[in-house]
Amino acid sequence: MQERGKWGRADEANSLRHGDRQDYTSSDVANWKERLTTANRADQDFLLTTPDSQAMNLHLATTAREIAVPESLRDSLIDAILKEIYEYDVLTELLKRPKVTTVWVLGNIGVEYAEGGKIKPYEKKFGSVEDLYRFIEKKLAGTTYHYARNIPEIDAILADGSRFHIMQGSAGVSKMGGDGKALTRRMPILTIRRFIYPYRLDEIVYDNRMRTYLEWLPQLGEPFVIAGNQGAGKTTLLNAMTAHIPSQFRLITIEEAPEMQPLYSGITLRLWNQGELDDFHFMSMIKNTRASLRMTGDVMTVGEIRDEGANWEYLRTTNVGLFLTATTLHANSARDAIFRLQTLGLAAESHPHEETVLDMIARGVSHVIYLKREGEHMGIQEVIELTGIKNGEIQMRTVFERDIVTDETVFHGLSDRVKAKAMRAGLPLQVFAS
Repeated sequence: MQERGKWGRADEANSLRHGDRQDYTSSDVANWKERLTTANRADQDFLLTTPDSQAMNLHLATTAREIAVPESLRDSLIDAILKEIYEYDVLTELLKRPKVTTVWVLGNIGVEYAEGGKIKPYEKKFGSVEDLYRFIEKKLAGTTYHYARNIPEIDAILADGSRFHIMQGSAGVSKMGGDGKALTRRMPILTIRRFIYPYRLDEIVYDNRMRTYLEWLPQLGEPFVIAGNQGAGKTTLLNAMTAHIPSQFRLITIEEAPEMQPLYSGITLRLWNQGELDDFHFMSMIKNTRASLRMTGDVMTVGEIRDEGANWEYLRTTNVGLFLTATTLHANSARDAIFRLQTLGLAAESHPHEETVLDMIARGVSHVIYLKREGEHMGIQEVIELTGIKNGEIQMRTVFERDIVTDETVFHGLSDRVKAKAMRAGLPLQVFAS
């Protein structure tokens, strides 16, 4: 009897010569599936393209041939891996709905989802926490991320482009019991965020003057911040505005994970966090922002500012002579976005003086675009322009105000500075005529 190797092969060449009629045990099949999954996961460049099922099918077939998976097993193994990557167990039908943007799995207690701006309960749920663990393990098997139940947090991007965030160990849910007391149970919490089609500006901004103004900002090199609450469309708007960056410039995009889909017509250099390394080699947004200055870029976009370190590096970068910088930020209003930049700046490790932070903001940010999500209504609520510093405070003027419910938009006119800059660039002013 021939001895089987690690992957369950007993003289594979001989088997293939005889039409691959060999009977494989369940252990053999599992080993070949593990090997094909591992080989597929190793191709990070391919997975980062967030391929659809057809592209993944072709890639798996090619990989199967390269690692000599027995021909009789290929189709069934590929079908099984495709199912793990692109199907979502009890969530499959829910995630087929085009307007579902976020799904929360609360252990085996229940499932909630956001659709059209509303959060709703789903009628299906996982039968047990163990079923959920197995589901998570299967979904991460087709990615570059590794899963273990003792890791408290995992933030992954799936092969279909969805954001897959897991909290476990020190996570759980509470629910009111019949005696009026909150009952708390420890269980994993899974959040799935879907990144939708990269909309153009004309698909999301219907007011002609506002849309033209937003097209002008990247064309004129006007550094801007897009602020808003969660789910308001900040990244969607930033993606759309990158389409209007002049094509002769070099764009560098910095993110925690490669989520953005920039519509910039040229090549985008992309930097994101690198995990599973020691502290010295770990590449964070702070390190990537610093590194971008050595890459001779002209335009830099930062996926989102969340802490004082990333904020400080961003403010420094806005003042080094780049043609354009832009970022997104959570805030309650356009003016609160400026306040948040200021407070995060003052909290930086170097403890800068307040006047220094104010000056960096005033010189490095020219506009704030504020988006709001309120139930089913969302979109741009306000566009403001920073005009300088007076008596220790940043001065600003409102350019656009919009009611997100009625879509009524008020335009307050172009500033002399923007008007002069547009005229020098040869941009038409007729659209802003009253």
